[in-house]
Amino acid sequence: MAMEGASSFPTWEEIELSESYLVCCMFQEAATLSSSIIEQLIEKNGKTNEDNCELGDMLLSAAMILVQSYKELRRTSEILKQLKMLFGSVTAIPAQVFLTGYLISSTCYFPNNCTSSFSTDNHQCEFDVSQLGGLVR
Repeated sequence: MAMEGASSFPTWEEIELSESYLVCCMFQEAATLSSSIIEQLIEKNGKTNEDNCELGDMLLSAAMILVQSYKELRRTSEILKQLKMLFGSVTAIPAQVFLTGYLISSTCYFPNNCTSSFSTDNHQCEFDVSQLGGLVR
């Protein structure tokens, strides 16, 4: 693994390695590495407190790998819980990742049952798949 230590900033190469694990059906390795990358990126961003477009792209990529890995590991019921734990709150999860995770989670195999509420410390988020119109079949 290309990671030099817990304090090093994750690189695109590490994200590509995680994606390679996913493509090679090494789903647990992909999930573990992508989780570690997300944790490091969030920790680093908390220290610098800058709005960095590349950081957002890296978080999005690593999180999508995590979601896909959990799907392949048949751990879909854990996806949103893991994302919330990594990002700290539902509102901090990138929208594309949240929506993808939500739609493939075990509660969403039947779109008619696809509604949920999420409580965070300061916010109440409600999401109703029926608002997506024809996107969910």
